[in-house]
Amino acid sequence: MNSNFTLPRRSWDGRHSVAAPGALECGGKRSATPLWLARRGVSARQSAVAAALCRRTPKVLRVAYPQDSSICRADEWRGTSRSAQNCAFTLIELLVVVAIIAILAGLLLPALARAKASAQKALCASNCKQWGLAISMYAADFNNSFPDNSRCAAVAWMMPSMSNFWNNYLLPNRPGTAQSARAKNDVMFCPTDVWHRELEVTTVKSDRDSHLLGYFYLPGQARGNADSFALGTAEWFYRTKLGGPYSRAPVLTDKDQATGPIVTSMYDPRLKWTYPFNGHQVPTGNHRGRANVSVGGNFLFEDGRVEWVNGRNMRLGAGGGGIGDWMCFFKIPVE
Repeated sequence: MNSNFTLPRRSWDGRHSVAAPGALECGGKRSATPLWLARRGVSARQSAVAAALCRRTPKVLRVAYPQDSSICRADEWRGTSRSAQNCAFTLIELLVVVAIIAILAGLLLPALARAKASAQKALCASNCKQWGLAISMYAADFNNSFPDNSRCAAVAWMMPSMSNFWNNYLLPNRPGTAQSARAKNDVMFCPTDVWHRELEVTTVKSDRDSHLLGYFYLPGQARGNADSFALGTAEWFYRTKLGGPYSRAPVLTDKDQATGPIVTSMYDPRLKWTYPFNGHQVPTGNHRGRANVSVGGNFLFEDGRVEWVNGRNMRLGAGGGGIGDWMCFFKIPVE
């Protein structure tokens, strides 16, 4: 017999043989064909010997081959190897894996969303604090006055000369363009604002135009300017000096606005929290929750503190008149 063809040691337990890995199992109802053996480098002589042994041995016989270390059975030449059988997933195993992934995703995604919302609230509060410092420095230089915003268009549209305040005390205001959008950490805009970021690309071209903010800035307006849209908040807009009447009213607030009728609550179902623009619906509020409805906002006060106010504690502060069907929520109890 060829030296490359050896019978491995085996022991019998009455039912089958035990042989080393790297052997061919011959026997049973169907055995390996000569063509199949030849493809694995087995000579005709070795094939004849193996066939003779299989006929003489009623039990299973495993024979080692020189060029094939896989364990092959009679069912292997039919297209299925034992290694493939051992590595395949059953349908139940696959469904269990899918179910585990779905459960983990259900647990992790809400937690990630909450972490992102907390980070955005913190960045927004940081923006408001920087506004507070800039206003305090300006007041120290100009007899405790607020920056002049007497000719502003509304609660988020600032008069062009406000750029003097930003350039000297906050930072230069660089409106976003189609080629260069505003950064998420731009101090002029809440990081969650989308609507005014898109709007200013087509409306603000230079410092000679009215400036658009991602917040509501209230004081410094000329008396009578806000009469058409202020709802119990007109005197908040007409403050000219820090520490005067209504000093407990907010100075800067998040831009929580929607379109619809004049209502009391920002959760009134008649309000619409998206606006059609450039062929798609754009969310209009900051710090959005379900259905793009704002959940609250950061408020900056004259003393420099910043507080988060839940949306259920906010009321309509401006709407109708000069701002049309835009409803702006920033009214809170002021002592």
